Amino acid sequence: NPSENVSTDDITRTWTLNVEQARAFRIIAAHSLEQKPKPLRMYLGGPGGTGKSRVIQAL
Repeated sequence: NPSENVSTDDITRTWTLNVEQARAFRIIAAHSLEQKPKPLRMYLGGPGGTGKSRVIQAL
């Protein structure tokens, strides 16, 4: 149900994000909930297999 409140912790557990992935996810998620956020300029990088796409999918 889209109207249910889902916490960032619920999402990080559902998507099995590791500590670094969860940190990036929380930064982006918190920013997206601001009333009038300034553009978020954030680098999400790393070698293949570090979970960059996983973070984006969780968002």
